[in-house]
Amino acid sequence: MAHPALWRNGGFERIYEEIESYVQESDFSFVNVETPVYDARPYSGYPAFNVHHEYVDAAIKAGFNVFSLTNNHTNDQGFYGITATREYFRQKAEELKSSERPIYYAGLKEQSNGPLTYQVIKKNGWTILFVAITELLNSSSNSSIIDYVPPNTSSRNSFVEKIKKLEQENPADLFILSIHCSDPEYVFDIRSSQTAWYERLLDIGADVIWVNHPHVAKDWELYPDEDNVPRKMIFHSMGNLISKHETRNNTGEGFLTQVRFEKTDDGIRIVGINPILLTTYQTKDNHYVIRKLDGNFLGRLKNEDPYQLNFFTERKTFMKKISGKVKWQ
Repeated sequence: MAHPALWRNGGFERIYEEIESYVQESDFSFVNVETPVYDARPYSGYPAFNVHHEYVDAAIKAGFNVFSLTNNHTNDQGFYGITATREYFRQKAEELKSSERPIYYAGLKEQSNGPLTYQVIKKNGWTILFVAITELLNSSSNSSIIDYVPPNTSSRNSFVEKIKKLEQENPADLFILSIHCSDPEYVFDIRSSQTAWYERLLDIGADVIWVNHPHVAKDWELYPDEDNVPRKMIFHSMGNLISKHETRNNTGEGFLTQVRFEKTDDGIRIVGINPILLTTYQTKDNHYVIRKLDGNFLGRLKNEDPYQLNFFTERKTFMKKISGKVKWQ
């Protein structure tokens, strides 16, 4: 997110200092960019977000390297905001293509009513197909240059056919699909209708459904095959990575979840899941940064910031309720 409290004092690299090692040790670290990146207009917060390139540069420097660019705030700065965002990522991808950590992105079209955007990512003998869509837009204008799939039957059927064709043309070991969903914000419930939609997408070839928009963390679901081998996942929402919603008590926490896949003779399987609980913390010099919400953090607060100790202890207890579930089809 890009609330004013996060960018007002600069120092963007400080946001990620405590999680850089986790981000960089994963080959691919995925994140949703819920703001345009448009240097020609000033920074702005809700309801029409905007940041400059330095804000996203800090996330890239921290190690995030696969970006979803499509969500309900994609159109906050209109057509030129969309094209500026796409151009920023195009230039950044070109700049880093020969580096140890190139970047990839999807969700914004090159031309009006153009084809669905996607990335084919290759590393160490693996091929990953990545697609990002949104089911919501705050404004319908410029939807023709956004990977927008409204949550209705005809649009979803059309999207399914596009995905089938895309998979046929781009065989991959893993297909990761980012969906900025039509679920309501700030609600922990998981709607059965959305789960059925995600399961349909798993059935046609997706391996990971990565859902954004609720701004609160929800349970994730692991799907084993008939031999009880874990193969696929749905993340119904991992909450916010970094945010400063002024009036919402449940939006300060989220999960950075590491998932390890392995190739075997009988296909791809999930061999490790490591959910790391995070929180947004205000430092004494009024910077908002990411902290792991664990015993070490609470121990430091006891000495350094006892005023906030009870609050974060309660948040940690509350977040323990959110966990992974095994889902049998």
